[in-house]
Amino acid sequence: MKRILLTAVLTVIGSLAFTQEKIAVFPFEDKDNLLTNTESFFFYRQFTNEFTNKNAKRFTIVPRQDVEKLFSAEEKFQLSDLSAKAKTAETQRVLNGTQILSGAIGKVNNRITISVSLYTFPEFAQLPGGVDKRVANKDALFDIIPELVQDMQNAIARGGVIPELNKLTSLSQTAIPQNFVRIEGGTFTMGSPSSEPERDSNELQHTVTVSGFYMGKYEVTQADYEAVMGTNPSNFKGSNLPVENVSWYDAVEYCNKLSQKEELTPAYTIDKSRSDPNNKNHNDNVRWLVTWNQNANGYRLPTEAEWEYACRAGTTTPFNTGNNITTSNANYSGIPYNKNAKGIFLGKTTPVGSFAPNPWGLYDMHGNVYEWCWDWYGDYSNSSQTDPKGIYTGSFRVARGGCWSHNGVHLRSAYRYNHGPYNRQGIGFRLARSNF
Repeated sequence: MKRILLTAVLTVIGSLAFTQEKIAVFPFEDKDNLLTNTESFFFYRQFTNEFTNKNAKRFTIVPRQDVEKLFSAEEKFQLSDLSAKAKTAETQRVLNGTQILSGAIGKVNNRITISVSLYTFPEFAQLPGGVDKRVANKDALFDIIPELVQDMQNAIARGGVIPELNKLTSLSQTAIPQNFVRIEGGTFTMGSPSSEPERDSNELQHTVTVSGFYMGKYEVTQADYEAVMGTNPSNFKGSNLPVENVSWYDAVEYCNKLSQKEELTPAYTIDKSRSDPNNKNHNDNVRWLVTWNQNANGYRLPTEAEWEYACRAGTTTPFNTGNNITTSNANYSGIPYNKNAKGIFLGKTTPVGSFAPNPWGLYDMHGNVYEWCWDWYGDYSNSSQTDPKGIYTGSFRVARGGCWSHNGVHLRSAYRYNHGPYNRQGIGFRLARSNF
């Protein structure tokens, strides 16, 4: 009945005027009947209360009681001969031309998935940039409410991510999977200028052109990793914490297994029986021969150039937050950059998405855990490049972004961290894909 009522009410209000200042939170659709009626009510109430408390100073929020009355009225509408005009008038009286925040709860691969989205009027179009989370059980579903609200607050603050809904390209209208962002191609200056404080000599500036690709909004979580690999190597345990203590080999194997699970073409061919002749690291006892099929549609690691391009998100400053970063922007040791004020050292990882995203909607590009890239570590080229993939041989793979225990200088967009591919300490990763 709840699904029927939601559909009916949304149909009625489809012709109402859209105002961005006012938001109504609607009950969530329980696609697989995972919650009892009582649980559904309490989830809706807790989510609405949390959203109201967090956003009351920023938006006008329709009181939950008014929304509940509207659904009650709609149920009566189903049993009466009231005209569509009367229904619309009642809806408009309650909502007064409101943007709708709603979502759905379902089950995917034995895990509970919740999606929260914002809708426009009069088109009743779902805006990109909603929030999607996966949890292990119903208790975790309730526990994750504050995080869901915070993520939606960030998305709304960005205007639903895409400011001009009527100018969406055909590519943007395709079904971009949950928790991914389309990174449009472009040309940027990779590396850091000689004037950047505390820079390293291996950050030579050069012009790079990157083709469009897709990148995960979040670092791969422990829940994601365990669902595919069956293990959780992380030191700090928590389903929505980033997976860490992951080697480069673990990361590429995860990419392939997830691709196979979703019936995609794996990006990598992993031959565990052959030693990689391009691996010059004498301490590496793994040395799998890994090759990349660049035409595959499966999951993969970003290249170092893709990572920096996505991290910068159009910025040219040391951080995508500007000339400085603080512990209110990212999770790191608190040791400041360029003699700025010292921050708070948490001493552990934080749930993915705990801090505001960069201008392109990517979370934790600075701090939390280092993220593996595809490339062997080596000197940059002096010449302009298009879609570089690093040198062909090396001893270390590149990791980017800094981590919870490292200093502010290591979070810079241009900072390059190199590690043996077998090394696991403090490193995680995020996913990329060439196409869908």
